[in-house]
Amino acid sequence: ELEAAIDFPDEGVELGNHLAERVDGVVREIEGLMATYREGKLCREGVSVAIVGLPNVGKSSLFNALVGEDRAIVTSQPGTTRDVVEAQVALGGVLFRFMDTAGFRESGDEAEGEGVKRARKCMEEGDLVLVVLDRSCPLQEGDRVLVREVSGRGVVVVNKIDLPGAWSPEDLGRVMVGRPTFHVSAKRGDGLESLKKALIEMVGRGRKSEGEIPLVTNVRHYQALIGAKDALLRSLKAWQEGLSAEFVAADVKGALEALGEITGETTPEDVLDAIFSRFCIGK
Repeated sequence: ELEAAIDFPDEGVELGNHLAERVDGVVREIEGLMATYREGKLCREGVSVAIVGLPNVGKSSLFNALVGEDRAIVTSQPGTTRDVVEAQVALGGVLFRFMDTAGFRESGDEAEGEGVKRARKCMEEGDLVLVVLDRSCPLQEGDRVLVREVSGRGVVVVNKIDLPGAWSPEDLGRVMVGRPTFHVSAKRGDGLESLKKALIEMVGRGRKSEGEIPLVTNVRHYQALIGAKDALLRSLKAWQEGLSAEFVAADVKGALEALGEITGETTPEDVLDAIFSRFCIGK
């Protein structure tokens, strides 16, 4: 209809209200695909889970228990973990990437200080954060600070419940309100299955749509969807403002080209450059 309105202006082809309805419908479909990007990204890269806490609270023991093997060194000496140790494991069909980090504390040791910086980076960027507390030792202000800092992504893991307790959950007061909390013994295995089950549920893998909507897993595809949506909204605005069909068609064409980058019908120059730089095509 757009092409007809442009090529045969004397024929009186009208771009009725149904054009706006169709564009609006396509925009809603694109938004539905865009909404799957986070889930798609998690499917491709795994769910990053940072394990943080003060020194010697049992972070490495919990890490080893969750991944099912002794990947991190465990000793009674605080500050044993200096660098981030990572391991991937599938739980309930979900890929998790667990990260054991250095204990948070002030230290004059340069290597340990760098480890704490990396631990903080993991805590800030992780999809989920496990804040490990030692039930067998009195709470410190650093424990409370970490629980407050992780906000909605945080899960409190009270470790070493196999030992006599030095504090109760009430000692954390309002800091614990609204925080998922699990009591475990990383050494003995108590409570680990409940923690794993909760992590799977927190990822939100259950599809809420009745139909099978494909997941968007590629950042380039996600950006193309953004471009297509923006172009369609511009076309809708041009039509509503009474601009000529040429302006409307130009933006619709832009949307089609953006979608074509996903289907392969349109190949942007940067993708072609990457292909030719990596593969021996035409040689």
